[in-house]
Amino acid sequence: MKYYYYCNCWDFNVEDISIDDCYEIEHDKCEDEWEYEWLVEKCAEDYHSNHDGWEHRSWPNGTLPFFLFDSEMNLIGVYNVALEFEPSFAAWKQK
Repeated sequence: MKYYYYCNCWDFNVEDISIDDCYEIEHDKCEDEWEYEWLVEKCAEDYHSNHDGWEHRSWPNGTLPFFLFDSEMNLIGVYNVALEFEPSFAAWKQK
């Protein structure tokens, strides 16, 4: 299944995000919240490794919000992602 994600450290209106702004990632269909958090961690790895995410200046200062969308660009949620030392990533859904 295709998912799309967008990350931005600035205030951003989710209605303004288009598919052209997002990165695509393939993953099995998620069945619960834990799987979505794991998927967002994979998105963070993809962003860091494949989309110049290592240069993002907000990583050292805390978290970076990731907007996760399904294949129809419906918002699943906004997750805060923290870059850990290894680097590894941790994600949780914003309330």
